[in-house]
Amino acid sequence: MTGQPDNTAHDNTAVPRRRLVTVFTVALLLAVSMTPILAAADLPGGSQGTLAAVFAPGTDQAEALAAVVQAEGLVVRAGGWGAVLVAHSDKPGFAERLRRAGAWLVVDPRSAAGCLLAG
Repeated sequence: MTGQPDNTAHDNTAVPRRRLVTVFTVALLLAVSMTPILAAADLPGGSQGTLAAVFAPGTDQAEALAAVVQAEGLVVRAGGWGAVLVAHSDKPGFAERLRRAGAWLVVDPRSAAGCLLAG
């Protein structure tokens, strides 16, 4: 015994830190792999009719509803996530107006039903 602290004790923060890195890595890989698929599904700006608008994660429903109204649309129903709304407008350019109002992505709700509109 030298009076020195025992440095052989295990670092209790190593396991939570490793888990955090793993979760972050999986989320990053998922986001990177899904981006081209979602971008390919994004509708042209002139689209109209019933569309699914995907807003930024964390967008509350009141903000998303206000964006649909600003884009001159009517909400048909909520999507599977809080940041997804299905909306309708017969006016041409609805998809582009939704994007200008804050939608990150605008897709055909029938083709995205399994991913975005469950529930």
